[in-house]
Amino acid sequence: MHKCLMLATQNSFDSLDDDTNSDLQMTHHRNTILDALDELELMEVDNDPNADQTDTDDDKSQELEILDSATGPVVPPKIPTPPPTVDISYMVSILSASEMKKAKSKREPVNTSIDLRTDEPWDTLKAQILVKISTAINPRMLHFDDYSLTYHISWVLPKPGLSLLTEADYNGMMKQVDGMAAKAPTVNINVIQTQPASNNNENQGEDESELAKSKMKKQKESAAILPGNKKKVANIQLLQDHWICKKTDSACASTHCYVIPGSEEHFPLGHQQLDCWASAMVDISSLAISPVLQCRLDAQAKTVTEPTSSTPVVNITFGNEFASLFKSSHTALNTTTSGIGPVPISTSSLIPPLRKPGNDMSIVAFCALYQLDDSITTKFASHSFKEAHLLRYVTFSDLKEMEFKFGEIAALRDAVERWSIPTSMA
Repeated sequence: MHKCLMLATQNSFDSLDDDTNSDLQMTHHRNTILDALDELELMEVDNDPNADQTDTDDDKSQELEILDSATGPVVPPKIPTPPPTVDISYMVSILSASEMKKAKSKREPVNTSIDLRTDEPWDTLKAQILVKISTAINPRMLHFDDYSLTYHISWVLPKPGLSLLTEADYNGMMKQVDGMAAKAPTVNINVIQTQPASNNNENQGEDESELAKSKMKKQKESAAILPGNKKKVANIQLLQDHWICKKTDSACASTHCYVIPGSEEHFPLGHQQLDCWASAMVDISSLAISPVLQCRLDAQAKTVTEPTSSTPVVNITFGNEFASLFKSSHTALNTTTSGIGPVPISTSSLIPPLRKPGNDMSIVAFCALYQLDDSITTKFASHSFKEAHLLRYVTFSDLKEMEFKFGEIAALRDAVERWSIPTSMA
């Protein structure tokens, strides 16, 4: 092969010497030389097995050096590290629609718990809650939309908390949990059934019977409620709406309080105080401006003193002779009076002898002042007794006809005796 190359080269140069003026032939001979050189290099590569690999590696290293110098070293992208997963304890409180109809103090929720990891999706928690609902109240149809869910976290998110109905709500809750330092956080979830209790299989017959009983009871109560009592109930509602305590539960345990004007002192208003105040508003509007009605009436009662007679007392002594002049008539008088005898208690007046009515006030205020039962107030109101001075005309037989019980009569006699004042002695 080398010999052929040398002969071709020699012939080419000879031809160049002969045809120096021919450009076309020169170009042809140059191409022939280059082709021969290429064939020579290929033969050397075939004879050297390491030549191809070395050249290829050198070329790649050179290309990498050029890329590094142009763009800098290649840095792999950083993969974000997810927050560590922890266990969450969900304390679930479930209230059915029938329980929601009861008074707040009488509701009995079904409490249960769910333990999940923080990386669990929203659908997993929702499915677990539906399982707990099915176990607790056993509804006929189980739909997530039939329930209202809220959550709160102690020391982080106070009551009433936030809603937990969508995946966005769940993600917001997870942000609250991620910000907690506790290793095992606890989340409180309240579940309230918004659909009627008829969808529940459990205790359905009992609910229907209780509903029928409540209807009958309401009908009886509505028939027995007098106009005065309706006004009192309305007044109680007005007082509760107006005197709502604005302090926190830790500062004041009462829901309704009367704030004394000019100070921050709170006067707790319980059922007894509200009932007394509302009753006073029905008849004594002038005294119904404050819950301290009883204190005012007590102060008025204390100011009443026993009146002293301004009539002079003259003591006259008669001898036995003077008494004998009227002996016959005196005997007749004794005979007449002995036949009558003492006045029966059934016809005697409620106010004791030698006493007269005290300060005039309404029957409602009288019963509230001396802490008489509401049943006594109701019986007087049902017979149109409005003022306390009318008690002077009430007899014990009247009380029996009004269906007063023995204990009520005794309490009323004690109150009247304290309320009445002694008459002036002539």
